[in-house]
Amino acid sequence: MEEKSADFPDALIVNKAKHQAQQWHQAFKGVYTFDVAAWEIPALSPLFDNRSA
Repeated sequence: MEEKSADFPDALIVNKAKHQAQQWHQAFKGVYTFDVAAWEIPALSPLFDNRSA
């Protein structure tokens, strides 16, 4: 299986979440995703991790 990399939409979602947190004067704590490729972005956390399965 070919390994994917994070792409523009992944980065856009993270940056939008950071922007919204700033607008609401809230601490940005990260974003959760099912997108395995997006896990390489430091602000994202996996909702599941089946890489060891």
